[in-house]
This record gives sequence, structure tokens and C-alpha cells, in this order.
Amino acid sequence: MARPTKTIEELRATANARAKRWQQKQRDQGLKHLNVMVHQGTMDLIAEQREKTGATTPEIVERAIDVAYGSPEPEPIPIEPMPLEKLLLDVANQPGTWKDKADRLNDQGIKTAKGKPWTDANIRMAVKNLKNQ
Repeated sequence: MARPTKTIEELRATANARAKRWQQKQRDQGLKHLNVMVHQGTMDLIAEQREKTGATTPEIVERAIDVAYGSPEPEPIPIEPMPLEKLLLDVANQPGTWKDKADRLNDQGIKTAKGKPWTDANIRMAVKNLKNQ
């Protein structure tokens, strides 16, 4: 016996109810809806970041705002600078993948300048910047 098909009105009602449940869930998490018009170049940059990082568009936009204006809850700045340059260059010259090198630094408890754990991407970029100085 075939399932009865739904009418357009029933499908719209189901879609509207689902959207309202989703919006309420987002509000309960403290999120607010935001509609913006952006230049195509901005959309291209967001698409590129989505491909590189796998992050969602809202995550990319939120991160960009935090970087541009400072995080709403900034992490404390270390009192003395960390002498990472020699260590990073030494780690870069060791065998293994960038992920392995990042894992070694994280296992030693060494954090980035922002106090976050190392990833393959940020250690590679840090070493590249050090070599270009």
C-alpha cells in the first residue's frame, strides 16, 4: 500500500514548523539571525576558507570579526615573550609530517602566541614566516 502524498500546503506547513523549531533552538543557544549583503569577492574568500578549514560560513564570519576587533573575551597576553623561533626552526628540520611536528609541540605543552594548541597549518605558516624574515 502506497503512502498518501502530501499536498503543497501540508509540505509548506511541515517546512515552516521545522524552520521555527530550528530558529527557536538557535535562540535558546543565544544566537541571533543576521542578513547581510556582501560583495562577490567576499563570498569567494568565504568559500575559499570553507574549503581550506571546513568551517561553516557563520564560524568564518565570527572569527573574522573577532580577529578584526579583538575577541569579546580576549585571552591574557603572556608576561614574557616565548622564545619559540629557534624551537620552531629545530622542529621544522626534524623528520615527519607537519601534523607530527604539531603533535610533538602540543605534547610538550608548548602553545602558540595566542595560547592555542599547534596545528599542521599554523606551524607550517609560522616556520614559513620565520624563514622569510
